[in-house]
Amino acid sequence: MRTLIAAALLVAATPSFAREFTTGTIAALDLTKQTVTLTDKTVYDLRNGALFPETLTVGDRVTVNYVSEGEDGIEKVVALTKF
Repeated sequence: MRTLIAAALLVAATPSFAREFTTGTIAALDLTKQTVTLTDKTVYDLRNGALFPETLTVGDRVTVNYVSEGEDGIEKVVALTKF
C-alpha cells in the first residue's frame, strides 16, 4: 500500500510537458536575440531549440511547434516552419 501511495505522489509531482503549436504572421524579427514576434504580440525565443530560419521575413505566415510546461508557459520551441 505504501508503494502505491508513493508512486501516486511521484506521478502527481512530475511536471507535465505537452507539445503544442500555433500559427501566425511574423510582426518582428530579432536576429541577434534569435526571437520571433507574431502579430498577436507573442515572442518566441529560438535559442534553446529550433534553428532560426534565415529566410524568414516580416509578414511571413509560420507555424511554431513548442513544448509547454503546464501553466508556466513555453519551455522550448522545437520547430518554426514557414507556409
